Amino acid sequence: LCRSAGVSYVVDDMRYTWWRSHNGFEAGRLAPELEGKRLSRKLSRPLLERFRTAVESCPPTAWLYRQSEAWNRLGLRGAVVVAKNHENSRRYVAANPAFPVLLYRTHAELAALIERPPAQPTLFTSQDGIERDSASAEHITALFDYANLIDGGEPRSVVEMAAKIAAAPCAAFHVRRGDYLQGAFDTEGWHSATDHYRAAMEALRSGDFGDVHNVAVFYDDIQFVRDHAADYGLDLVRGEVLYVEGNRHFDSIYDSYLISRCEVVIGSVGFFSMMSALLADPLPTFVHARPNGVRTLWSR
Repeated sequence: LCRSAGVSYVVDDMRYTWWRSHNGFEAGRLAPELEGKRLSRKLSRPLLERFRTAVESCPPTAWLYRQSEAWNRLGLRGAVVVAKNHENSRRYVAANPAFPVLLYRTHAELAALIERPPAQPTLFTSQDGIERDSASAEHITALFDYANLIDGGEPRSVVEMAAKIAAAPCAAFHVRRGDYLQGAFDTEGWHSATDHYRAAMEALRSGDFGDVHNVAVFYDDIQFVRDHAADYGLDLVRGEVLYVEGNRHFDSIYDSYLISRCEVVIGSVGFFSMMSALLADPLPTFVHARPNGVRTLWSR
């Protein structure tokens, strides 16, 4: 949208620099054009540290919008925040923020605001989400390509695991817990439950997703999954269970690459596994395993 409107932009990744990894920003390694737009690549470390301190001093109620509040505290004036109209954005408006906030509802409204920004600068804090379907893959892979990541410099363990995954039809099994286990998210044990993962494994064993026997498991705390393998249904796997280890923090992007090499991707909450599937070529089958049911969002 910015390119077509002739508007210049930078990606404000100031909280995700040398000290913290986030998959959304690590994806810039797959798109050199976007990597060069990252604000943290244009500023010195002392300035970045000053910004981080300002962000952390902002009230927690701002949450996603702390960045905008920090800019004001550091002296930026005259900016306008643009955000999608959802509950968090409305809560931010009610907190009497430093900058005026414009809320948009549709993609067309966002496009118009990008074409004619309401201020210089305009802080686009919450963008439209992509459609969660296979049609999105064409647009995503036009920007992001694993070839920019896998260039011979990747860890040996990644090369070896990619070879194991390629040796026989394999399903990626992504466990997501982490911050989702906090009380505000894990209502009635929704995210800490394992029944839906086991149901996905039962469907895999029955052949619902083709002749796939091996499973590659991805999670930050892989030992936890090993210790609870039966709870997750991994005792049902007909072939080999591959536990993928070592790709933490700034190396987590390699997990995304390895997921993309699987014929089937089983994911629950969050976007990590889904985006990895949409970045794959060819597109794998994506299985959404959630406590309210297991369903295939698209098939290869």
